[in-house]
Amino acid sequence: MDKISFDDFLLLNERDFDDFQKAFYYIKDYVDEFSRNKFRFPMIADLEGLIVKFLQFGEPIREELSGTFLDLEQKTRELQDSARRYESSDEIETNVKAIYQGYYSSFLVVYNKISLHLRNYKVEDEYLDFDGLISFDISNKRTAIRLIEEAIELVKTESNISEKSKERILKYLTDTINELLNPKSNWIRIWARMTEVMIALGTLGAIISGVDAANNLLSAKSKLEGAKETIVKTSVNLIRQTFEINKNIAIENNEVILLESTEED
Repeated sequence: MDKISFDDFLLLNERDFDDFQKAFYYIKDYVDEFSRNKFRFPMIADLEGLIVKFLQFGEPIREELSGTFLDLEQKTRELQDSARRYESSDEIETNVKAIYQGYYSSFLVVYNKISLHLRNYKVEDEYLDFDGLISFDISNKRTAIRLIEEAIELVKTESNISEKSKERILKYLTDTINELLNPKSNWIRIWARMTEVMIALGTLGAIISGVDAANNLLSAKSKLEGAKETIVKTSVNLIRQTFEINKNIAIENNEVILLESTEED
């Protein structure tokens, strides 16, 4: 992802998922540089301000996750204070490193929570109904379920993640299949479960040691992305009275397109 300036960071849109990703990598690069420079305080003097902006992306869920947000704010202050306190000490790395690791863990937890919220918001904003022309309940659930089952098998064979993580991932995927089997599925729950698992698989796949292990998790993530794409692309209600909805709507290759208006309209 392209680097952005500090001024660009301040102007990021708190409701936009892509801008949230930019904010995440901006702060990640900032603290990584702090680590590479042996935890010297001047390298991290602005971190608390950056985190305030970062948490604004999660403002709609702040009350729900107040403890999680407060934990990150507290660990940010502790990190800055420890870096300032030991700035001239020969033992700065020893004293600051553990606090840095606690901050980084909290930062990733908040990232995952806000990411899930923004992805769900984007799903609700992107997939409009068009007066019944698009309905997820008529989608090809069978193919989607098959892809999720293949993802489950990939996760089951993975021995490089904790049993607790594996059990939670498998439970979420099983819950998703059960929801898809429901004639009137709860699509908000389905998108939320699939999104959270995809985030977890992508994160674990990126940090786990061993090429084969990473490939298994990333392949499982790819299966879920395929299931989501299948649902979206097969949700067009072809028997709906399309032309009564809007004469500027047409169907091409099983996808809805908007036609340009003409002077005769």
